[in-house]
Formats: sequence, structure tokens, C-alpha cells
Amino acid sequence: MRILLIICIMFTICSCRNANIKGELNYINLNDEIIVNVSCDDLKKNYSTNKIQLTNNEEEDLIRLFKSLKTAGKNWNIDARLFGFIYDDEKKINFCMGNNIIVINEKLYFVDDNLRKYIVKLTTNR
Repeated sequence: MRILLIICIMFTICSCRNANIKGELNYINLNDEIIVNVSCDDLKKNYSTNKIQLTNNEEEDLIRLFKSLKTAGKNWNIDARLFGFIYDDEKKINFCMGNNIIVINEKLYFVDDNLRKYIVKLTTNR
């Protein structure tokens, strides 16, 4: 009986912890012109970024937009302007985006107009 009670308590704690996890978006101005291309690693380590905590609706919108993107070949370089993560249920989705290419969980995709407009909306309305 005690073991069952402990399992229930642990499950409740884990469920509450996961419910509070929110995605985030870290970005620099999308219109800034930087002389050199910025890799995702460089953006994360060497640039001061603005940070947004995403709502559940914003995460759902990004998941929907990500699913509609077309795959890009492996030979594309990214000039990173933002990076972040979101959750699709409990699965963490990492991404890093430039103006034309986005890396989602280490796979490259072309940024379409819908995603670009949504990101501009997210980063200018805060």
C-alpha cells in the first residue's frame, strides 16, 4: 500500500512539473545586418539575445508551422537570428532560425513566408 502511495505522489509531482514547462525563443533583431554569417552555436554563446517565454498557443502555432516546412538539403548554411525550444506533448523540439533556413532537431528546412511573418509578429509585439 505504501509503495502505491509513493508511486501516486511521484506521478503527481512529475505531471505538475511537466505542465509548467514552457518553450522559449531567444532572438536578435531579424533585420540586423551582421558582416559575417552567425552559426547557431555562435548565436547561443557570443550574442546578447532577447528572450520570450512562449504560451501554449504560440507553441502550438509553431508546431503547426514547422510541420508545413519543406526539407532543405544538407549543404545550406544558416545565418542564425534566433534559437529556442518548444514542446510537442513531452517531446522537446530545438530550433535555430535564420532568414531563409531553420534547423529543427538537427534537420534543415526552408523558412516559408508564414513562419517568417509569425516570428516577426512574436518578436515585435513584446
